[in-house]
This record gives sequence, C-alpha cells and structure tokens, in this order.
Amino acid sequence: MHPWIPAGGVEFTRKDRGPCSVFHITGDVDLYNSDRLKDALLQHLDSAGKSIILDLTHTDYLDSTGIGAIVAAWNKAKVINQQVMLSSVSESIRRVLSVMQIDAHIQIFEHTDAALASLRR
Repeated sequence: MHPWIPAGGVEFTRKDRGPCSVFHITGDVDLYNSDRLKDALLQHLDSAGKSIILDLTHTDYLDSTGIGAIVAAWNKAKVINQQVMLSSVSESIRRVLSVMQIDAHIQIFEHTDAALASLRR
C-alpha cells in the first residue's frame, strides 16, 4: 500500500489489486482538497492505465468539486478504456450522486470486493 498522502483534510492511500487500483479515501472531499485528489487520480490513469475503485468507507462529505474530481477521472478512464467505480458510499453521498444522475454513469458497489469481482468478469 502506498503511503498516506495528505490533501488538506482528506487523506488517501492507493493499493494495486489486480486489474485496478483501489484508492481508500478518508475525510471530507471539498473545495479545499478536491484538486489534489483529481490530480492524483488523473496522474494515476496517465501512468498506470488501470481502472480505479474509490473506496469511500471513511468519507462522509463530498461537495460538487469532489464530484467533479471523480467525473474528471471517469472521463479520462473512458478515453483509455478503463473504469472508475465507487464502493462503500454513505447514504448521504449516494443521494447526492443519484440526484445529480452520476450513478447512471459511474457504477457504485456496496463493497470494494464486489467492484473487483465486476472487473474480473
């Protein structure tokens, strides 16, 4: 697992798991730190070319800039025939993603293992 990367109120680690990398996000993702998360995701897609699962087990808040970071990564992943998926999303974040119809484009899984299993099919 790669070391914690501080991003002003949010921390994340990356662990490579077969066909993808899992980013474990801890903390709120908002205007103050979403650019760092977006940069890390886009850089990872550029360098590793692997799909990404964002594990949001320890994330309670995601504002529009955080959603924008995820959508930017999703758009980049599509270009290189990869995916961005979400796992362990809180009910409050899930509602926001549903209202914005993000869940119609980005797959959301109950657990990281379920997301990994979908990639292996």
